This record gives sequence, structure tokens and C-alpha cells, in this order.
Amino acid sequence: MILLVGVMIIPISDIYKVFAQERVISIIPVEDNPVGVAYNPSYNNVYVANHGSNTVSVINENNVVVDTIPVGDSPFGIAYNADNGNMYVTNLFSDTVSVIDGSNAVVDTIPVGNGPIGVAHNEGNGNMYVTNFISRSLSVSDENNVVVDTIVVRGLPSGVEYNPSYNNMYVTLFSSESVLVLNEDNVVVDTIVVGFSPFFIEYNPKNNYMYVTNEASSSVPIIDQNNVVVDIIPVGIFPSGIAFSEGNGNMYVASAGLDAVFVIGETSLPINGIKGSGNNINIQVQENFGNDIGGQSDLGGTYSDSPIHQGQYANQDSSVVS
Repeated sequence: MILLVGVMIIPISDIYKVFAQERVISIIPVEDNPVGVAYNPSYNNVYVANHGSNTVSVINENNVVVDTIPVGDSPFGIAYNADNGNMYVTNLFSDTVSVIDGSNAVVDTIPVGNGPIGVAHNEGNGNMYVTNFISRSLSVSDENNVVVDTIVVRGLPSGVEYNPSYNNMYVTLFSSESVLVLNEDNVVVDTIVVGFSPFFIEYNPKNNYMYVTNEASSSVPIIDQNNVVVDIIPVGIFPSGIAFSEGNGNMYVASAGLDAVFVIGETSLPINGIKGSGNNINIQVQENFGNDIGGQSDLGGTYSDSPIHQGQYANQDSSVVS
């Protein structure tokens, strides 16, 4: 069957820049509403937080799900801690973070702020940073899994990621179409406009770029070393979590609207279904995925299917960071 993977409007002059090097090359079915994604280099596995089933799926190097781990209520973000080899999972409705060890067992639970979503390890100071969507803050926990600091921000923080090249933390603001850059003193030093509803963010060590999932536009903007958006990649509806795999050099993007994971990698495959008129072109990227996602023949879903627009978090206002 033919599956429509992404649709977006792009100026025709930008088509080669957007699709020249990378596109979706694989889709992996997982459990309900996958959101957070993270790579574990110790075992060469990718971990996916399934928001709708309160579990974490473990994907091996062959893109096969090999384990499913029960965690807290509505797991969202997930990150690897290089100092202890554990995985950290934010539980949105539990206001906690679950800690998973190398045997895929939950060994600790950390209380944080209200509505934890994103989580990332800061290699510079060894701490874990958690974005609290409702509290509009970041919780910072130390090597003992104890919260030692709280950083208040303006807007609704969702994703967070460390950039080792500059020792900065990048924080996506879901309500503000932007990404904050925090220096080693946790001070905002830059604000990057990336597009509608930026959700999660990931560092790519191959090119030192930051990759952002834009939920409303079903795309992945790419930020270069100068904090400028230099590329945009269309993916499945409601892209959320994103992770880089050191094992194969690809980016893994969880699509909450399709219950699947999109794999972005370098390819020379042609682009199918290009049509349009005037100065704009409507690009429909298509691929034949057989029955890999249970025979689904179209994208389906509505904006209300988005995890961030469900439950008690549906009515948060859109404060803008200045």
C-alpha cells in the first residue's frame, strides 16, 4: 500500500535544500501514542516512551522491539545518562521521573514539578534536566537522583537537550514557536524561532546540529552551530520524541498520530508525488510500507489526538518568552 508520510508547503526554491540528503527510511510499530525517544549506547538500543500505554518499548539495532517496560502514568520524555548508564523517563501525570537500569528494571522514582515532559543529561555538570510543562520550570537532579535546582522560564517548556560543543542546554517552548539556549550558568543567551509547536529536541554529533520536532507542522527543523534553522524535514503527524542513534547514524522520530517511529537518514532515493503551481510547491513524500503499521492506508487522526492537547494539559495559555 502507499502511505502518505508528510505534507507541507515549501517555496519551490527551497525544495533541494530540504530533501537533498535526508528523509524517512523506515517505520517501526510500537505501542499506544509513542512520544519520547532516546538511544542507549551501552546496548545499542533505542527506547521509546509510549504515552498511551504507560510503557517503554526497547528497539534493537535491527529495528525490532525486544522488550516492553511498565513505568509511571503517561510517560513522555526519555534520556540516557552517560554517567550511570540508566534511562530517565518523565511521567506526565505522575509528576515523576522513572529511572531504568541496564536490565530494563525501574530502580528509582524522582518527584519533580507539575507536568514533566522533556529530560536530558548535561555532560558538563552530570545533572539531569527535566522540563515541567505546567510549572513552567526545569527541575535539575544530581547524581543521587535528588532535585537540587529549579529554573523558572516564561512559556511552556517541553523538550530539553544538551549541546556538548558549546556546553549549552536547548529548551523548546511549545507555546512560543521558539527554542531557548541556556549557558553553563543556566542563563538564556539566545532565542531561536523554529515554527509551530516545537516539542522535543535532539543533538546530532555527526554535524553538531540540533533537530527539533514541530508537532503542528509535522516536520523536523534543523538548527546549525550558529543557531540558525538551515533545513526542514517532513515526517508523520504529531512528531514528538526524537533521538540520534550512534549505532547507525540515523535520527529516530516518534509519531504519536501513527503509533510508529520514523527513521531519518541519508539517502539518494527519489522524491515521489511532487505537484504544485505558481511560486509554491505541495510536496507529498510517499513510500510503500506494506503492512508494517497494521494495514493503515492513510494518516487519519485529528489535532486532538496529540498527546500535549489531551487531558488536563489541553487548556494551557500561550505565554510568549521575551
